Amino acid sequence: MAIQTKRFSWLRSPTGWQQFQGWQEKRRAMRESFDNARSMATSGFGEAWTSQIDGTANLAGQAALDRIQAAAKAKFDKSA
Repeated sequence: MAIQTKRFSWLRSPTGWQQFQGWQEKRRAMRESFDNARSMATSGFGEAWTSQIDGTANLAGQAALDRIQAAAKAKFDKSA
């Protein structure tokens, strides 16, 4: 009885250089992803800061307008 051997057609494993290049490509993709996320976060925080400043200025302006209108009304009521 003879023992038969079969050859499996396994995929060839990448060389060390190919593994290194693959790792560099993954790192480049991760770095680009991080840069994009950082850029989006920076933009979002900048917009939020601008919106807060605009909102605060609008509230302060409205409060000043209300005070002026109340003073004018009080002066008008006093003279009438």
